[in-house]
Amino acid sequence: MKKTGIKPTKVGVIFIIAVMSFAAIGAGYAHWQEILTIEGTMTTDDIHPMFAKIVSNDDPQDPTPDQMDPTICGVWIYDEMNDDWEWTQGGRRDKNVGNTDVTTTDDDQTLNIIINDAYPCYYSHIAYMIRNTGSCPVLTHRELMLEELSIQTDPDDEGTHHTINVRDQILEIGVEYYVDIFEKTEDVWKAKIVKGPVDKPEKYDFMLMPTGSGLVHQLNVQLDPWSWKDNPGAHMENEGDYLGQIPGDLCIHFENGCMQNVIYDFKFGMTFWNWPEFCTPPDTPIVNPYPLEGNAYIGYEDWGNGDFDYNDFGMYFNAVETYDDIGGDYYLTQVTMNFYPEIYDSGGNHEIHIERTLVGDSTVTITRVKPVHGTETPPGTTSYTGDVDVLLFDTSKYAKPSKQIYQNTGEYVTVDIIVDEPLSNPMLPGPSAPSGRFDVDPFWGNYDPWEEGTSGSINGVAWHIDDMQTVSGVTGSHPEVLDTRLVGETLPYILVVPSDNWVPPYEDSSISGPRPPTALLGPYEYFYDYYSTTGASHPNWYNEQTDTFVGLGGLSWS
Repeated sequence: MKKTGIKPTKVGVIFIIAVMSFAAIGAGYAHWQEILTIEGTMTTDDIHPMFAKIVSNDDPQDPTPDQMDPTICGVWIYDEMNDDWEWTQGGRRDKNVGNTDVTTTDDDQTLNIIINDAYPCYYSHIAYMIRNTGSCPVLTHRELMLEELSIQTDPDDEGTHHTINVRDQILEIGVEYYVDIFEKTEDVWKAKIVKGPVDKPEKYDFMLMPTGSGLVHQLNVQLDPWSWKDNPGAHMENEGDYLGQIPGDLCIHFENGCMQNVIYDFKFGMTFWNWPEFCTPPDTPIVNPYPLEGNAYIGYEDWGNGDFDYNDFGMYFNAVETYDDIGGDYYLTQVTMNFYPEIYDSGGNHEIHIERTLVGDSTVTITRVKPVHGTETPPGTTSYTGDVDVLLFDTSKYAKPSKQIYQNTGEYVTVDIIVDEPLSNPMLPGPSAPSGRFDVDPFWGNYDPWEEGTSGSINGVAWHIDDMQTVSGVTGSHPEVLDTRLVGETLPYILVVPSDNWVPPYEDSSISGPRPPTALLGPYEYFYDYYSTTGASHPNWYNEQTDTFVGLGGLSWS
């Protein structure tokens, strides 16, 4: 698909609406990054984070010289004793053209930002507090998110409104994100989001950056119930240690490339989890499923500089962890994992493992519905000490190609782990993602679906969840369906897709397809965008199918 159409002239008046809304995970949910399900009862009043003390550095309700147009984002300082903000270290122009109006919805859970008459080098800087007005402590679930971006190319014609898919774009604190809006095909608009710094910022429309005081943009920050009006000044025990509220701020800088007479609509958001140690009825287990619904797809690329179809072997996976209350803290007591083989389309054979990090003794039961083959770990119950490593599938049993294996044969494997020493395996702190893997949930810090080659050129070669390759070539039987854009990128050997609602790639065709304008695309063009920007662009690329091409070297999955 080509970039087409004429981009509007990039100087002049801009009107912006930004919406920041809470997605508080409801009663009975929390997680390191996704969810922890609590088997107990909790009312919605227990979790209620809200926006408070919202200010901008260019308030349209204040026509005084102090509100002339800003020349820089500046710094917000919060006065805890007086519950107020002060904007400092920022200059003012000798004109008052733009302004930034900030309001909240009636429930204080949506922050509306309206920027009028912006122009190149106009700076908008918004500060706010997040306060927990519920009765249960919460934790920040993830950093600030750009959930949606829309533009209206003619302010007087709602028919020119276009929604651009940038859902759940994470904005890390202190990181610049440059956004370029362009018309890819007629009436189809796209956004290119690049982590800064960039060589030519003037080519972009605007820059977004959570700055300065933003504890709220970090994970695992605890937010206790807030009661400043009852005890003013009591919410800072130590400098930078906020109790009951945490600050956030966002800088928006319009670059020389910003468009004229265009309306931009933003939706920003955050999510929270309840704090299960305080919000769970005593002696109630906490159950942590991954993923929240359905299965995750695990696909393997079994040699360097291959075709990147991630179907040399592929399986679907789900897991449930159970944590029990022991003396007021939660500890791991059981892990149950299910594996469903989906695809074997490789010229080599493999041994597919799962390794779960554990401390101490455990009792492991393996269930198979098909006879054990080759080196596979046999069914039955076995005692383990330390990490549990199970050989799930010996792929020498499959004919090439074997597709939709579970659907056609009913084969699956279940691994059930009873943790005999739970006190050595506390729930908190939660895991971190494997080293170098920005693309997987921290859940995978405790799991390694590793693979070892057992034939030909891959014999004895092993790939683990933290193994990545810097691509120096893309090779396969059909060069016309390979994506040479992947050269120079750092890509995983083991791909994890946290959804089974997608179409896996076809044999001999790169997952992202070749560079347009060729008509032969892989099913997920934005795989390239995601990995080439280290996750900054199209974080949900696997939900954005861009082509239904059936690869030349394989059969249709449908």
